[in-house]
Amino acid sequence: MTIEHQPDLRRATEADVDAVHRIQVDAIRLGTGGAYSPEAMEAWAGAFNRDGFVGKLDRCEVWIAADVDGALGYVSLDPASREIDSVYVAPTAAGKGVGSVLMRHILDIARVRGLESVWLDASKNAIPFYRRLGFSISEEVVRKPCGVSVRCTRMGRSLD
Repeated sequence: MTIEHQPDLRRATEADVDAVHRIQVDAIRLGTGGAYSPEAMEAWAGAFNRDGFVGKLDRCEVWIAADVDGALGYVSLDPASREIDSVYVAPTAAGKGVGSVLMRHILDIARVRGLESVWLDASKNAIPFYRRLGFSISEEVVRKPCGVSVRCTRMGRSLD
């Protein structure tokens, strides 16, 4: 299934914090397909930091995909570390191409900024999605939101 209309893409602002928080929590709780324990999902969902997100707006490329009904997803790139540190799509928009639109956009921005490669830590359920976008696995990692271990797969790709 694909989206009927291309979503609008725009830079995130401080006014988006509630929408971003809702998308991220819903995507973790409803969109990980049972790949994580309830304890891990709740720790991950609970790790959202409103002030941290607002601070990220100044140092990162944070973009929102939206339609007439509101925000559908968001993506964030930290150019200093080359990390795509957030890619979340609302469960109601999952599987409809929103994530691909966001990723193509942020990869274009990374190229414009002169980055030669990018990396991310993929959740277990998202590995096939990132592989389709040209990412390859480099190693398994453990993130510890709120002190709970969440296994991820580090993936990267060149931008040539």
